[in-house]
Amino acid sequence: MKSKNLSELSVEELLKQQKTTKFATGVLAGMLSMLLIMSIFLTIQEKRFSAIAVVPFALMPIVVLSINTLKKIKEELHSRE
Repeated sequence: MKSKNLSELSVEELLKQQKTTKFATGVLAGMLSMLLIMSIFLTIQEKRFSAIAVVPFALMPIVVLSINTLKKIKEELHSRE
């Protein structure tokens, strides 16, 4: 599916995309936080490094990109007011 430019979307579509992106970003950030806490706990408990501790750091750029997308959507909505 080809992604449209934000300026080509209607206000309703922007609001829907903002709501969906905000929800997905929140869920992903929450799950990565939980995974990081669990991996730190396992590392302390087993007294050895757990390779799963790398996953939250590897997936953090997805959260950053989603936050940047939310900022762009917000700017586009404010420019239309």
